[in-house]
Amino acid sequence: MTDRHKDLIFGGLLLGLGLTWTGLVWSTIPPAFDAYSIGPRAFPLTLGFILVGLCMVLLVHRAAREHDNSGTDVPAETDTALSRRIMWLPLALITVEICAYGYLLDKIGFLLATPLVILAILALNLRCGKPKVLVGMALGVTVGCWLIFDKLMGIHLASGSWINLG
Repeated sequence: MTDRHKDLIFGGLLLGLGLTWTGLVWSTIPPAFDAYSIGPRAFPLTLGFILVGLCMVLLVHRAAREHDNSGTDVPAETDTALSRRIMWLPLALITVEICAYGYLLDKIGFLLATPLVILAILALNLRCGKPKVLVGMALGVTVGCWLIFDKLMGIHLASGSWINLG
């Protein structure tokens, strides 16, 4: 199977996921109370539209580009064991981090969970070892999101059941 075929299959699966997501968001999450405010449907619906749009770009790009410059399909990697090892470890790691973030949001809230997960992602996934970068990114993203969403837009962020900072 060529890389082109893998991209077409992956793009088709993600397109189906994006369309399903968008349909479920549209049918289950209520819209805003009036036409001038952002309701609970806005952000999930926007993410669905972005996913569908990016999948369409991938599918159109890969379908239009049938061959590489030499006129033949590019074969997939021959060393599949190495390919699987390289691809599955980051996938498992980011899946664990996302699940941990969801759990921590419920238990300790946004203001504590977000910097912890950002530190984990920077240290484990990106292998960043500079303390100034770690602390700056963790605090910068957390405080920036808190200011924009909670204070500026009035969208209350998750407060924890164990620890509630606001």
